[in-house]
This record gives sequence, C-alpha cells and structure tokens, in this order.
Amino acid sequence: DKALEFAVASVEMEGYKADEQCLEWSKNALTGEISTEQYIQLGLQKAGVSAYWLILLMQFLTIATKVQHAL
Repeated sequence: DKALEFAVASVEMEGYKADEQCLEWSKNALTGEISTEQYIQLGLQKAGVSAYWLILLMQFLTIATKVQHAL
C-alpha cells in the first residue's frame, strides 16, 4: 500500500489523477494477480478513450514497482 500511496502522490504532482479502476489494476499488478502484459492490455483498452490513462497506468506501475523493491 505504501508503494501505491507514493505512486499516487508522484503522479498527482505531475497533474494526473488516478481513478479507482487504475488503483485496482495497479494493486493487482504489484501483487501478481495480473501480469504486466495484462496490466498494459487493460490500459490500452481504456486508452481507447484517452492516451492519458495509458500514460498514467504506466507511471503508476513504474513508480510503485520501484518503491516496492526499495521497501
């Protein structure tokens, strides 16, 4: 949860706002419930609405993974 909190704060500083779906996917990717490939696929499906979501999801996963490994 600390990794996601850090990721939320980081992307919000960049002007992005994650919705609950993004947070759930990110948590699932970090816990291994879904693979990185599945995570990206979900982002691509949502990105059909806006590339904003794909950028946000990838930033979340990158930041949260780094923090998770550091903890």
